[in-house]
Amino acid sequence: GNRFYTGAQHLEVRRNRREDLYLKYYSGAVYEDNSWKALKDEAYSELSASEFERSYEWIVKYEVSSVDTEKITVTDLRSGNVFAPIPYYLRSIEADYSINHDIYIKLDHKNDTVVYQVWNPNTATNNRKYGEYINFVNEHYLEIPSEIQSIFRDRMDLAKATLSVDEATSRILSLLSEYRYTLSPGATPDGEDFLEYFLLKNKRGYCVHFATAATLLFRYYGIPARYAEGYHIDASSFDSYMNAKVVDSDSHAWV
Repeated sequence: GNRFYTGAQHLEVRRNRREDLYLKYYSGAVYEDNSWKALKDEAYSELSASEFERSYEWIVKYEVSSVDTEKITVTDLRSGNVFAPIPYYLRSIEADYSINHDIYIKLDHKNDTVVYQVWNPNTATNNRKYGEYINFVNEHYLEIPSEIQSIFRDRMDLAKATLSVDEATSRILSLLSEYRYTLSPGATPDGEDFLEYFLLKNKRGYCVHFATAATLLFRYYGIPARYAEGYHIDASSFDSYMNAKVVDSDSHAWV
């Protein structure tokens, strides 16, 4: 349905650099029944516990030689918050937390101020061949419901191909540029699939619509992808002391 915001503050964030910041609190793996769900626990049984002891690093290993780090401090002001908002390129968390596979992190104490140490993404070098996780990614994060494949192939006339990330990104951006961004697209009618209605009929939506489409389109073009939710904080939101107030309208979904 439509999105409405009140301006309520959700987070207080302090950092060292004036750059856009994404804080992710949830990753969806399976598109089913008009929503994104996590993989079932059995899917993770093939991976050792040690793989997920490092999952707060988003399962990529960074070379540490001559790499600088940044401190990002987040005060969570949400009531009833469940998932911790985590920056990408994470090195460590100064808090008590528990890990749910590669889905989310839960802090043991709510509404705490948490300090994250992150690698500088401009100088970090990642190793994409990290352990058995890369096989896990290719097995689970390329799945597309058959009815969605049919929509892409038969009703949108998209030729299926294995593309590079840049090639797939270019195609997806071009395709989705034909759709209109709005916070008032109306509700998906009863009995209709959320994505099908967006792509073929309504052609209007906000971040959830575009991120859902993009995630499955990346998979269609052979790129493992997940749906993510969290906050996008624009660089201009940080004041001269590098503090930012994160409000409800900063909530975001992306691929």
